[in-house]
Parts: sequence; C-alpha cells; structure tokens
Amino acid sequence: MNNQSNSKYYPGDCKCKKTESTSFIVVQCQDCIRDDVPRICEKNSRDSGCSCIEVEFKHFICNTCAAYRDNIDMLNEKIDNLTYSLVYNIKHFINCTNEINEIHNISLELRQLNRKLLENLIKFPTPKNTQINDI
Repeated sequence: MNNQSNSKYYPGDCKCKKTESTSFIVVQCQDCIRDDVPRICEKNSRDSGCSCIEVEFKHFICNTCAAYRDNIDMLNEKIDNLTYSLVYNIKHFINCTNEINEIHNISLELRQLNRKLLENLIKFPTPKNTQINDI
C-alpha cells in the first residue's frame, strides 16, 4: 500500500492526507561492524574493501497521526519512569500522592490520544439524536 501510515498502534490506514517523506539509512558492511571504533565509511571507499552503502527510500506519512504516536510514546516512557519512582517511594514510606495524580492525568491524556487515532482510522456512526460531545 503506497500511502500506509505504518501505525504501530493500530493495523490499517488512517484517513488523513499523507505527505511524501525521504529517509536515508546507512548499512554498514560486515568488516566495519566488527571494528572497535564505530564509524561510517565513505561512499567511494570501495578500493579499501569496504562495502558500506547509504540507501534512500521514500514513504508516505501522516504528520497528524505521527505526532499522536510520538506523544503516546513519550507519555508511555513518562508513566514507566513514574511507576519506577512510585515503587521506590512506597518501599521507603514516602507520600506518593503527586505521582499517583500524575499517573492518572497521563492515563487520561493517553486515552484522548488513543481516541484521536481511532477517529482518524474509522468513521464513527452517530445516532440521529446524539451529538459527538454527548458520547
């Protein structure tokens, strides 16, 4: 599929407008991977036996959904860190009210981002007498 958003959270494709994006990736040769010093060889160093290559590829992304997924990743990392600190605080009998409130707020924000991603994936049928805000 040419315009797939490549969502790691939901299979399928969003209905948003996609933009073409170009990415570059360097694939190191076997000898360069074995070197102690990480490096990227020059493209034209084939005379030294190096076969590292730089590959360009084009893909289509949805900037809106990509931003939602990036926020979800960031919040998941934040909630993990809070959970670890919460365990430490509980073991040392430290008040955990702030951490618990922050975890609650993050979970609400994650649910909102999840809802936005779902709205971009599918079209929700609305009952005739119900507004979206009432749901």
